[in-house]
Amino acid sequence: MRSFFYPAPKKTLLPVRLSQVADLAKTSCPLPRATESCIFYMTAQRVSGFSQQTGKLPAGLFLPGIMDLTLPSEQLRLLENLDRYFSDFPTSCPYDLPEIAIYRMARFSMIPEKIMHTLLAAGYRRYGDTVYTMRCPGCRKCQPIRIDPEEFRANRSQKRALRANTDLEINTTPLAATDDNVRLLQHFFDTRFPGRNNLARDYYAGFFLNSSQFSFEIRYSVKGRLIGVSIVDCGKTWLNAVYFFFDPAEARRSPGTFNILNLIDICRRNRIRELYLGYMIEEVHAMCYKAAFRPHYLLKNGSWQKSDTGE
Repeated sequence: MRSFFYPAPKKTLLPVRLSQVADLAKTSCPLPRATESCIFYMTAQRVSGFSQQTGKLPAGLFLPGIMDLTLPSEQLRLLENLDRYFSDFPTSCPYDLPEIAIYRMARFSMIPEKIMHTLLAAGYRRYGDTVYTMRCPGCRKCQPIRIDPEEFRANRSQKRALRANTDLEINTTPLAATDDNVRLLQHFFDTRFPGRNNLARDYYAGFFLNSSQFSFEIRYSVKGRLIGVSIVDCGKTWLNAVYFFFDPAEARRSPGTFNILNLIDICRRNRIRELYLGYMIEEVHAMCYKAAFRPHYLLKNGSWQKSDTGE
């Protein structure tokens, strides 16, 4: 199958084969594990303006449930069996929107590939060994988005991003908190999100590293200098973009766009038909650029609905 790279980046180790992905994931650094399997834990926190004494949800709120999803019956049964491990956790909106956010979340000792696929198809996301979805009352702005790589067609600006990055060296490696990775992530936080006191090493420990066997990272470099890292989960039929960070000085390259184009190319080479990009939020600039990848699918009212408007 022909790649849509033109011209191809030099020194690229693509394509990433599934056997290679499995080998990379097995060598990733695991977190210390609890003895229980499939165990949920949560630390109670005080949330400003939200039932601080009881921690209960206000009466009358409607939150969508599993049976509102349009999924194969086998996946629905699996979700019903898993649901008892999940609890709702209210907090302020992580995207600085005014609405109260409710994470429906659980922590697992290890997530099998089949279960992770089912959770992704139901709109869940992963950080570390925790799986979550947003169940915010009165707000549906976080829309899960995925792409069928075979359907995707690059627009003019995406083609420019490809041409702007032909000098990149691209390598797939095990997921690890190396000094170079931590240094780049900290610079990314300090530049893009000043004042939030995000610590790169804590982020790696709590957000990236996990005990499952489907995670790896893609490293983008120029003349040996690391300029971007993509954290990725990969199964037999799906690929999940967990997080991407880059050197802000290289913003002219449109690195976020190029990273997704590279993930699409990996999927095409491996006949993967589902690329999950996380949430698309129209009101948040850092999240709405994903809508430019067309056609794409948004999880709305329990089903994946195709969108193919725009350039």
